[in-house]
Amino acid sequence: MRILDNDELALQWGKIEPKVKVALDRGQGESTTYDLFLECLNNVSQCWVHEDAVAITRIITFNQYKQLQIVTATSNDWFKDGYDCLKVFEQFAKDIGCRNISLWGRPGWKRILKDYEEPYTILIKEL
Repeated sequence: MRILDNDELALQWGKIEPKVKVALDRGQGESTTYDLFLECLNNVSQCWVHEDAVAITRIITFNQYKQLQIVTATSNDWFKDGYDCLKVFEQFAKDIGCRNISLWGRPGWKRILKDYEEPYTILIKEL
């Protein structure tokens, strides 16, 4: 996994965007692909690629503590590639001084991500 710089992101977005959209379609509509593209261009988020895997991460700060959020991740075989990708994200987070890493995903992820905790449930209600 490696982070794309802005020039690479702009050149590759046509291939990346459909993959990001598939992952976002399983969410609650918190972000659009365009939102994430702009966040990456403005260095708010990072776009990672490796072979067919694509991920978007975001660094946020709570009080003085930084956290790396995995916003979306997709691959043709995430169950094969995912652990290696997560290790890269975890090292990146440590290197930049993050206190923790968070992953918002579908409930089935907790069955395979045994070393992650589920400290709370996120509930969303549309009005």
